[in-house]
Amino acid sequence: MHLSEPSTGKRSADRTLSLSLRLLGAYQDRYIVLRYQRVFSYRLNIDDGKSGQRDWRYDEFRLSDRGHLIHEIEWWGLNPTGSWIIEASDIEIDWVPRNAE
Repeated sequence: MHLSEPSTGKRSADRTLSLSLRLLGAYQDRYIVLRYQRVFSYRLNIDDGKSGQRDWRYDEFRLSDRGHLIHEIEWWGLNPTGSWIIEASDIEIDWVPRNAE
């Protein structure tokens, strides 16, 4: 995960948040890369990270009341392990072969 705060303007006072996530795919042969260029809010919650996040159970895209994209991901092992909710202007998704590191 990489969270950055790009800035512009006089004294770099105009700031936004950008979030990039790289996750190992289900067959361990490639990475899923998620890029959120302008993030308005996020919540990354893992209740029990002892064995990692476990499996990506589902994800959902919807619009917020402000017209922004909301991406919700639920993680699951034997029980729910956590959830991520990211509100952003847009998302880019790539699949990168693992041997291309």
